[in-house]
Amino acid sequence: MNVPSRPSLGISAVLTRPAFLPVLSGTIGLLLIGGGFTPGLPARGVFFFGGLCCVVGGGVGYLVLEEWRRRQVDLESFRWALVHELRKQDRSNFSFSQLVERAGVSRRPADEIAAELYQRVVGDCVRDGVVTASEAANLDQLAFLLELSPIVRSQIDARVKERRYAEHFRWVLADGALTDDEAAQLASLRASLGLTPDAVLGATGLTGGDAYRALFRQVIRKGHITEADLNELGKLRESSGLTAAAAQSLVREDALAFYRERFFAAKQDGHISVQEENELAWLQSFLGLSDNDTFWFREQIERIKCLERVRGGDLPTHSTHKLLEGGEICHWDAPCRYCWSTATYEKSAEGEVVITSQRVIFTSGVKRFEFKPARIVDIRCYSDGVSINTSGRHGAGLYFVADAELFAAILEAIARNHKYLAAERFSTTRSRQIPEQVKQEVWARDGGRCVRCGAQEYLEYDHVIPFSRGGANTVANVQILCRRCNLLKSDRI
Repeated sequence: MNVPSRPSLGISAVLTRPAFLPVLSGTIGLLLIGGGFTPGLPARGVFFFGGLCCVVGGGVGYLVLEEWRRRQVDLESFRWALVHELRKQDRSNFSFSQLVERAGVSRRPADEIAAELYQRVVGDCVRDGVVTASEAANLDQLAFLLELSPIVRSQIDARVKERRYAEHFRWVLADGALTDDEAAQLASLRASLGLTPDAVLGATGLTGGDAYRALFRQVIRKGHITEADLNELGKLRESSGLTAAAAQSLVREDALAFYRERFFAAKQDGHISVQEENELAWLQSFLGLSDNDTFWFREQIERIKCLERVRGGDLPTHSTHKLLEGGEICHWDAPCRYCWSTATYEKSAEGEVVITSQRVIFTSGVKRFEFKPARIVDIRCYSDGVSINTSGRHGAGLYFVADAELFAAILEAIARNHKYLAAERFSTTRSRQIPEQVKQEVWARDGGRCVRCGAQEYLEYDHVIPFSRGGANTVANVQILCRRCNLLKSDRI
């Protein structure tokens, strides 16, 4: 039988307990007797008064305990009499107030017994999940006979119905999944019990929230969300009484991590398609992410589109003080630190680099050279530098510039104009062709962060063994690095 929860013991509850007064008197007596052994105190008077307190305490305690036992017996007799009266066929002359008066019990414990009996009957009625018209009529009559107030009755009804729904909810989720039939059963139970979404949420509580979070993590672990996944999440959310906003709040951190994963997977090939952009926009809406949450990512999307246009041939024009040949167009002119190595030493020079439609020119106080774009064999882009390999004697090395990505995109576009097939084999091109499944597995393995420093921004899928050394697009050969760590790694094995 379901009974109201035991109240907490406050000061007032302790003071009204039957054993409190005799215990207090006995304690004072013992303290006084103990004080009689203290030098300097009148021992005879202290012993006498202490003993008197103990005797009085014991006597009062006996009387109080006897009175408490009598009241308990009276309450049990009242409970039996109440049940007996309610089981009679003819209850036209029954009066709860008169029964309380005849039994000689206090009204408050009598009302508690009445509420307990009513709760037990309601529990029996909702056990099958349906309260029939005859059962509802019987409950109305019982509440009237027990003189329950509408507020008390509604509280009992709500508590019992929520408990019944919570039991069935936990039972259907025992296997960790919610089938269509089980979702339909829960929907039917909610309707038959008349539970509101707030009542359902109160019934499922942490169980529903934890189940929704667990299912969401299971869904995003696959790397994408299907229509079937949406249906599963929707069924569980509705069965748990969660609003859309509450569900989004529960999985906010997981949602942000999933959005980051989809963004970095989409950007890896250097191309954000309309479908990918629409997917990210839909994810932002579905996951409840604000514009502030996705501001950095949307900025990066616009940046990727700009670089893609450059690689496609929409090259910027730039003024330069260099003397250009007829028909030659300048696309880049900016300061640069050029680093190169020989068999015996490594050196660097501060100067400027110019990219035109026909040449790449580097000029400094200690070194000057130029080479044709067709001489470029490979290009690799890092956070603040671009590595170039050439087939000639000049130009191979690392170029540190203000905007490495734009610099690499211009070089790639110019090289493609001169030697298309060779440009298709550049590391900047081939490294963007990592299969989707490989990216998903690498992201899950590395936890969506740089494996060297733990950074979560400006991430790149890096090849452990670079393309220039014969590396492949496999899970074992791909890792996540931030731009800075990728640059430090370079292409040295």
